[in-house]
Amino acid sequence: ALLAEAWLLRRDGQALGVRLLCAALLLVGNWTYGRYRLHTLQTLPGPRVAVVQGNVPLPERLASATTWQGILAKHKDLALQATQGKPTDLVCWPEATVLLSLDRSPEAMASVREAARSLGAPLLLGAPRDNRFNSAYLVTGRGVLGTYDRMRLVPFGEYIPGRAFGPWAKAAVWMAGSDSCLEPGGAQEHLVLETKGRSLKLGCFLCYEEAFPDLARRWAAQGADLLVTLS
Repeated sequence: ALLAEAWLLRRDGQALGVRLLCAALLLVGNWTYGRYRLHTLQTLPGPRVAVVQGNVPLPERLASATTWQGILAKHKDLALQATQGKPTDLVCWPEATVLLSLDRSPEAMASVREAARSLGAPLLLGAPRDNRFNSAYLVTGRGVLGTYDRMRLVPFGEYIPGRAFGPWAKAAVWMAGSDSCLEPGGAQEHLVLETKGRSLKLGCFLCYEEAFPDLARRWAAQGADLLVTLS
């Protein structure tokens, strides 16, 4: 803003000089403080995370009941490429990697566990849970270490606001193209990742939730070591 104002007042030498000086002081001050903070922060080596986005078209994911094998195989192949020859502490797949409840599909869950076993690292992926929640699963070859149920749902995408109130509900369902609604998750604990001889607490978000800073503050206040967003 100071530089823009300086340009507008460029014919007034004194005003121009004052604004350019203020802009320079702000830039130098920010740079100096940044250098100071970087040298005073105490940090520990973080986990090595591989992030995979398969970019599977929505129609294919909507048909997950028949296409889940191919979707999981695609993400597994991409993850193997990303982790080949590299020690990895966590592999992240997208929100709603498949649109079927993994807790109700033993065959699909077995495939996810096998993928985690092949990758040699815990796998964090999104999928429905109990046909009611948009969830994240933390999975190893041995089984599910924990789940996170999305707390902030997308209006008209995951639930219909006011669907219980008369004519509005019918119009809202028509606009959304569906009358199915997910449920928000309640109060939840961190997901816990065991790596390098220590336990890391993961604060999890699913896509739209990262628009709510109070969720990040809540995870941080509860001692989260790492914030992870699946999208």
